[in-house]
Amino acid sequence: MALEDSCTFLVAQPASYEVATVEEVKELLGEPDVYAKIDGLRRALMAMLTGVDMSGILMNVIRGCVTVEDHTLKKMLMLYWESVRKRGPDGKLLQELILVW
Repeated sequence: MALEDSCTFLVAQPASYEVATVEEVKELLGEPDVYAKIDGLRRALMAMLTGVDMSGILMNVIRGCVTVEDHTLKKMLMLYWESVRKRGPDGKLLQELILVW
């Protein structure tokens, strides 16, 4: 029996929206500016919802966003935790997520 991935929210995007790459998102999440982090996380969420594999940014999100006390960033983190893959190919919880809890 295969596990289905599901996401409980839907976000509309304009037709002219350009999907971000993993490198662009990593760069934005590494910035000290909170607004750059918000933009990076927003771009990552939009890319994830369109089917782009953003599994390479998990540690960048943990390092750059979890400790920031901005309300908007915290709300976006909740959406990120909702949509990120939490289990590896073997079905076990990812080791990186232990850092979050």
